[in-house]
Amino acid sequence: MSVYGMNEPGTYVITTDMDNQTTVEADSLDYNGPDGSLQVWKDGAVVASFRWWQSIVRKSD
Repeated sequence: MSVYGMNEPGTYVITTDMDNQTTVEADSLDYNGPDGSLQVWKDGAVVASFRWWQSIVRKSD
């Protein structure tokens, strides 16, 4: 995993094109993937990937 991203475990709301929102539980987020996509990491594996995204908000615990 890259050092680019958010290494804080938690719940994140990712807004993609056309204001669609997805809520994910993640150990970390990495936005320097091989194709430039945002990768959601959980338990040592990529569980979701977003090629186009507009914003990331970490929800408070």
